[in-house]
Amino acid sequence: MFFRRSSKRKITIGDHKQAEQLLRHLGIIAQQVDQGITIVDLNGTICFVNVTWAKMHGYKTSNELLGKQISAFHTQEQVKANLNPLFKETKRRGRSTCAVEHMRADGATFPTQMKMIVLKDEKGKAIGFIVIITDITEHKRLEGTATETTKQEKELKEQIEQLQHNIHEREQTERHIKQQADELRAANQQLKHQITEHEQAEECLKQQIPESTAANEQLKDQIVESEKARKELMEQLDELKDTLEEIQYETTEFSQGQEILGASTDNAKESGEPITLFDDEKLKAIAEVDDTDDSESGNGADNHNATGSGDGDRSSKSSKEGASPAEMLILIAQAEEKLPKTKEKGKD
Repeated sequence: MFFRRSSKRKITIGDHKQAEQLLRHLGIIAQQVDQGITIVDLNGTICFVNVTWAKMHGYKTSNELLGKQISAFHTQEQVKANLNPLFKETKRRGRSTCAVEHMRADGATFPTQMKMIVLKDEKGKAIGFIVIITDITEHKRLEGTATETTKQEKELKEQIEQLQHNIHEREQTERHIKQQADELRAANQQLKHQITEHEQAEECLKQQIPESTAANEQLKDQIVESEKARKELMEQLDELKDTLEEIQYETTEFSQGQEILGASTDNAKESGEPITLFDDEKLKAIAEVDDTDDSESGNGADNHNATGSGDGDRSSKSSKEGASPAEMLILIAQAEEKLPKTKEKGKD
């Protein structure tokens, strides 16, 4: 069933021996390979199985597996999800490969890489399937280890990148701290310089304090002197005001005397008498007026009695030596007013 016969000659005993020998060799090879091999018919019944397949699935010999269904090595879920689609794919394409889990005799599962090939007769008709499996438990373990290693490498790489980032940030922080330290040192030097300048300014101010105190005392003395000078000026101003009032008063009296003198002059011109300011009669009249004024004020009686009657003219002149011009004019005017009365008394 495994070999095509030649139609040109008959099969001899030697051919059978060769075929038997070849089958023995193939059986030895099948029993010694590391892969599990089984041959099933189109219904999935096991017709051949090697020792490796039996050991993989937890069986001692391969004979106890003959006649079993290949589905006995899978769970119902695996049959529906993997085994049945694999048979269909193999019938369609002639062969197929996929990763399928197998179940051991104790119910434990293990991963395999299963390859299925269609077995055909001499006419090319499918009569069964050759199933070859490889236990990939170690491969999965190594794959898991590799995955874990890859994961660890990834994590390690991320840690390295994080560490490099932290180192970079630390370097930046150190540069920033160094820059701040340089700025602080510069600020410290500037502050020391400012402190020195302030100390020098303080010493200068301390030296200026006595000078300022002396200047202050001098200024106080000047203020006192200024105040004295102001008081003196105020007193002088008051004296000037009094003097001004006296001048204004004398000016008023002088104006009045001029008016009276002008009227007397006009009277003298009309009467044809000569205009004399100080004849004997006027002097006497002035003396009388002066005596009258002194007696009225209570201050001139003693002076008039002390002077002799024969010295009346000289007394009147001497008493008027300190009089102002305005007062003299007023006295003259008053004396002229009394002259007519004196003349009339003489005629009588």
